[in-house]
Amino acid sequence: MVVKEEERLELFLKTGLDERTARHTIANNKVTNNLTAVIHEAGVTEGCNRTIGNLLYTVRLDNLKCTSCTMDTASESFELKGFEDACGVGVEVSEEDIERTVNEVFEQNKGSILELRYRTNVGDLFRHVRKRLPWADPKIVKKLIDAKLCELLGGRTAADNEKPSKQKKEKPAKVEDKKVADDNPVQPPEKLNPFLIFPNPEENFKVHTEIFFSDRPVLQCCNTKEVLDKHLKRTSRKVYTHSPPEPNGYLHIDHAKAMFVSFGLAREQGGCCYLRYDDTNPEAEKKEYIDHIEEIVEWMGWKPFKITYTSDYFQEIYELAVELIQRGHAYVDHQTYCRIFETF
Repeated sequence: MVVKEEERLELFLKTGLDERTARHTIANNKVTNNLTAVIHEAGVTEGCNRTIGNLLYTVRLDNLKCTSCTMDTASESFELKGFEDACGVGVEVSEEDIERTVNEVFEQNKGSILELRYRTNVGDLFRHVRKRLPWADPKIVKKLIDAKLCELLGGRTAADNEKPSKQKKEKPAKVEDKKVADDNPVQPPEKLNPFLIFPNPEENFKVHTEIFFSDRPVLQCCNTKEVLDKHLKRTSRKVYTHSPPEPNGYLHIDHAKAMFVSFGLAREQGGCCYLRYDDTNPEAEKKEYIDHIEEIVEWMGWKPFKITYTSDYFQEIYELAVELIQRGHAYVDHQTYCRIFETF
């Protein structure tokens, strides 16, 4: 067993993974098997540069399975070139191409942009550009769109920052002819509030967490009324949420949905939402991703109450873990190359 682990460690190190990441990977059998399969499929068992190794580590076997499934189930008339063309293999989009396309999109929508100014839906402009250049770098597209807006409209004015006033709808002229009253008039559909599924702060004692055991009945845990009252007093009955992205990559659609719940619920309840970077491995995080996350959160219209980092609380988390162990509610299981903290 040890020999096999050392062989896999050596294989992972050849692909450019640092020793710490490689040892953490070996601790997880599923990830280890996936990554080993990807390395063999890519034909780099004798080693590769760090860039390719990081790409293989990211892709692992999930995307490989999708590709393999496509290739295995394809008909005999499957054309590799057509498949690669559809995937954008070998396509290079220069910044000049992107700039030219952005100028064309702005020219076609110039009238609307000048009318709406900075209330223009940037997402629509972005979508028009990506429709023409699907393989363009989105960061360059956004940078050029922002620059073009500033060039066309100039700096923001006080009027741009004002909220648009709601215009009163004109009442239709009264019709002389009397209409027969409907005994069952059709009621307009009510606007759904997605946050109604969440309880109010003072009702949190109704929320139960179920814990399943293999050797005993299901345990239902909930806050006691005393603990809840103490919490409500400390928070002034406000709702506090947090959005915890890990700064090791760019945000995707699931982050947008999560932010809608975290920031949206706090706004709905008049509370606060923290932007808490989940940097559980600070050495592996990049400033580029931290800046990108903050930029996108603001771009989507959310304003964090406070920005914090998980690494700021490592000592506090450690002390709480020790307290749980001392109370007999947790234990540390020492395994090879990893430690598992488990509560019960």
